[in-house]
Amino acid sequence: MVFAALWGAAAAACAQIGPDHSGPVIVIDPGHGGRDPGAGNAQCFEKEVCLEVARLLRDQLNSRMPEVRVVLTRESDVFVPLKQRAAQANEIGADWFISLHCNAQAGHPRAVRGSESYVMGLHKTKENLEVARRENLSLLYEEGQEAGSDDALERILLHHLQDRNLQRSIECANAIERAFSTNHPGGSRGPRQAGFVVLHQAAMPAVLVEMGYLTHPDDAALLCSTEGRRNVATSIAEGLGALLANAPVKACASQTEGSDGAMYCIQLAATRNDPGADPRWRGVEGLQIAREDQLYRVFVGSYTDPGQARRDAFMWVKRGFSDAFVVPIPGTD
Repeated sequence: MVFAALWGAAAAACAQIGPDHSGPVIVIDPGHGGRDPGAGNAQCFEKEVCLEVARLLRDQLNSRMPEVRVVLTRESDVFVPLKQRAAQANEIGADWFISLHCNAQAGHPRAVRGSESYVMGLHKTKENLEVARRENLSLLYEEGQEAGSDDALERILLHHLQDRNLQRSIECANAIERAFSTNHPGGSRGPRQAGFVVLHQAAMPAVLVEMGYLTHPDDAALLCSTEGRRNVATSIAEGLGALLANAPVKACASQTEGSDGAMYCIQLAATRNDPGADPRWRGVEGLQIAREDQLYRVFVGSYTDPGQARRDAFMWVKRGFSDAFVVPIPGTD
C-alpha cells in the first residue's frame, strides 16, 4: 500500500512540530546527501549546498514568521530515499513541500545560469526532461526497490490530491521565482513543470527549486560560498513569505466557532443543492451545514491540531469525499 509505506518514516519530523502548534507547516527537503553527492564542481557538491541553504532558510522563516513550523527531511549528510522525503511531509500533514537542488548543464560552462522552480507535471521541453532525469538519478542510490507494489486506488487518490494542489504549487513556484528575479545574480528562468520522483509522492503543494547552475562559474561562486547561500535562502524566504501573506482564508460553519478551543474543521463539499435532501449525507455523523453565497457548505470535525485535521481530511478523500480540505474557524487564523 502506497500510503502505508509513505507514512511510516516521520516520527522525528512529528517531534519537531509539537502537539500545540497550529500554524502552517513547511517541509524543506535538502536534496541528495550521503552517498548521493548530486552535481558538483571543484569547489563544492550539491548535497552540501542544499543542506546549508535549508538550515539558513529554516532560520529565516522562523524569524520572519514565528507561527510557521519548518521541518527538514535531513539534518546532516545522510542519504534519504526520494519517496521517504515526501513520506515525511505526508505523515505530519504538511502544508507545503519545498525540495532544494542545484542544477548542472553539459556543454559550455557559461551557456546557462540562474534559478528555476518546478512543479509536478509533464515534461514540456527536452530541457525540462533532462533536469528531471538528472535529479531522479538519486533512485540509483536506493536499495531494495520494489516494483509493482503500488495500490491502484491509493495512486488514484494521490493523483487527485496533486491535481487539486497544482495551482497552489504553481503560485508557490511563481512567488519564489519573482523573488529570485530581483535577488539572484543569474536571474530567474521562471517556473516550469517536469516529472520529479520527489514531487510525485507529495500530497500537498510541492515545488522543487533549482537554486542555480554549479556548472556556471558565477553561479558556482554564489552557491559554494556562505554569503551566497544566505542570499539564496533569503530569496526563497521572501517568496514563501509573500505567498503565505496572500493566502486566502476560508471560514468554517458558524456552529463550530470557538467550540472546545477548536481552530480548524474539514469542509467536505460546497453545493447548490440542500444537503438535507441528498442521500449522500445520510449516516455521516457530526455534519455542520452553512449557507453562504447561494451555496451550502458542508463541514465536519473540530480540531486544535491542524496536522490531525489534515490527516483526517485525507481519510475523507479516501472515503469518497474528493473535495475535502481543512479550513480555519473564523477568528482563529
